[in-house]
Amino acid sequence: MSGGSNTNHQYKPHSYQDYQTMKQQVQTLKLGGLGANIGSEEWEKARKKNEFFMEYGKQIRMQNLSKHPKRKDDSQMREMSKREKALEFASHIPKPKVKPL
Repeated sequence: MSGGSNTNHQYKPHSYQDYQTMKQQVQTLKLGGLGANIGSEEWEKARKKNEFFMEYGKQIRMQNLSKHPKRKDDSQMREMSKREKALEFASHIPKPKVKPL
């Protein structure tokens, strides 16, 4: 039994000219990459655009903070719960002294 369904392949010897044309076809294809092409004009354009948006975001954030100051902490304004009152009361009660044996 053979490994595939198309087992009637015939080997076709290629010439040097065939090799050159195949090589040229592969070189014209844009394959994946190994990452950003740092230093190219397109990369610089994208980087500047990204920096502009980041700076714009910082400015808007600062404007919004100046318009709407932070509210006071709710924990200071609300009343103490019964549990909190009991814990505070218990913390001020002196502990009994242990008698030596």
